[in-house]
Amino acid sequence: MSADNERLNHLLTLGRFTDAERVARECIGKVPEWGAAYTQLGRALAGLGRYKEAVEAAREGVRKSPRDAWALAILGYTLKHAGYLPDAAEALYDAARTDPTYTWTYCMLAEVELDRQRPKDAYQATLNGIRHDPNAENLLRWKAWCEYQLDQLTDAVETAEAGLAKHPTSPLLRNVLGCVRWHQAERTLRPWRKVWLHRTAHEYLLEAVRLNPSEDVYRNNLTRNAKVCRKYVASWVVGLGLAVPLLALAAVVGGVGSVRLVAGAASPVVLSAVLVAVLGLRDDVVRVAPLGWCGAPSPPVGEDERRSGVRKMKWLAAGYVAWLVGLVAVGLVAVGAFAAK
Repeated sequence: MSADNERLNHLLTLGRFTDAERVARECIGKVPEWGAAYTQLGRALAGLGRYKEAVEAAREGVRKSPRDAWALAILGYTLKHAGYLPDAAEALYDAARTDPTYTWTYCMLAEVELDRQRPKDAYQATLNGIRHDPNAENLLRWKAWCEYQLDQLTDAVETAEAGLAKHPTSPLLRNVLGCVRWHQAERTLRPWRKVWLHRTAHEYLLEAVRLNPSEDVYRNNLTRNAKVCRKYVASWVVGLGLAVPLLALAAVVGGVGSVRLVAGAASPVVLSAVLVAVLGLRDDVVRVAPLGWCGAPSPPVGEDERRSGVRKMKWLAAGYVAWLVGLVAVGLVAVGAFAAK
């Protein structure tokens, strides 16, 4: 049976859930009282998205092995994915009581309690697990994530960095650190610190993606952090690019005393500035804009999206140059009007 169990673990690790289901059913046919076969069947069915069947199989595994913490934890796992969160938590607490040293239980318990909007209970679960295994990568990841959810950002950074010192190639811990730095960036009002924090978050998330390129969550976090930062930087670039020339025009108009004469001519220029600002802050333009010199990270961009963004960037540049020419023309009208008096 141990050879069959190893084979099942191997298939499940590879994500070959259909093959794992077939092998588990074969094992049940040969040894109907072997509880682990039902538990493994539950894992395979959960991997196939057949959660109700998975729960039934996992319950049978627990009935046949009621004092097996692993079976109880897998039951909690299947119940969670089936959407039965209170029952999942109950099964996982039973697993923790049955074998307090089985630390995967505490990771699942933290995840379930966070899904139930109970971050303090989730955090306590991680602390209980860390007592038995202080170096567990997944437990440190969940502890840092719980601290992040509890708004204990400094503690979250310390936990994740301590975890990285023990597990330097962990994408889990890098993802947490990236999310925490991203959140800190959103909190600060200092522009350069905000950009620096977003950039730091980007580096952690980029490394998480490199270490585990199949994880969509890391890739999505990488893209969203970069987009938020680039939108912020673009707002400053566009704002200053419009404000400085307009202030210069206001100084010229005020200096020559031709405010009324120039007001009518200046209104189209102001309208053009609004249009430039709207186009300059569009997501597809912001994604491909050359903002790296300001420290803004670059998100992954598809080829079609890049082409579309570059095309709009060219229109934006042409519109901005035309706007500047119009601005200069308005200034010359003001100076001419003053000279004619």
